[in-house]
Amino acid sequence: MMNKGFEMFMDAASKFVEQNKGTWDHKAWTDLMSNMQKKGLEVNSEMMACTGTVLECMKKYYGATSNTQGIVKTMNKVSENMVDFVKDNKGMWDHAKWTAFVQDLQKKGVEMNEETTSYLGGILEAAKGFYSIQAKPLEKSK
Repeated sequence: MMNKGFEMFMDAASKFVEQNKGTWDHKAWTDLMSNMQKKGLEVNSEMMACTGTVLECMKKYYGATSNTQGIVKTMNKVSENMVDFVKDNKGMWDHAKWTAFVQDLQKKGVEMNEETTSYLGGILEAAKGFYSIQAKPLEKSK
């Protein structure tokens, strides 16, 4: 369930930023939280803080790449690859793995510069926070 919840979260966050073109108000935020809760994700203060951080990082990335052709396709590709990267590495990685991740995205056609790489790092770190929240119930049940 944790991996499914993480995938749902990242997909919803990415779509939210795309649909709102990087700008939203409090009502849109509360609607997102309500939709996530309806999908079965536990919405608590820790989750809301992580969601806010992920969205703000995605907003910066979106702003830096929104003039790029195929921004929706690019955001989807980045989001899908991030989910796999975080899950495959169980929320832990070093600089070498990070560098390989960025190079892999570039090979897949995602244009990266210093600014977008920095924003991507922010998204990934924020996503790691949500991933760790989702892992806590599993650790307690062992």
